[in-house]
Amino acid sequence: MIQLEQANGHQIIDLLKDLVDTSAGNEDKHYSGEIQAIHLIVSQNLGALEANVVKYVSRHQKKGGVEDLKKAQFYLNVLIRLYEAGILKKDVP
Repeated sequence: MIQLEQANGHQIIDLLKDLVDTSAGNEDKHYSGEIQAIHLIVSQNLGALEANVVKYVSRHQKKGGVEDLKKAQFYLNVLIRLYEAGILKKDVP
């Protein structure tokens, strides 16, 4: 098994494609595509708030439309407020 700390983005995406493509519950059309939201979320080590932004934006055309975009906007607004309040800080100088 590849440790996430040692794996590069391509290795992580390849592993996730294998898992996602063979998982039960992945039959929904809004989760189809070459790169799925989960690939980006895990390979970039995104937190829950960022992950929800990616998830809702990436599926809005095939599932929830404007409602999914509003959900993404909500999570993005929470992130912005947390950064502005100094609760979250960026990792790079």
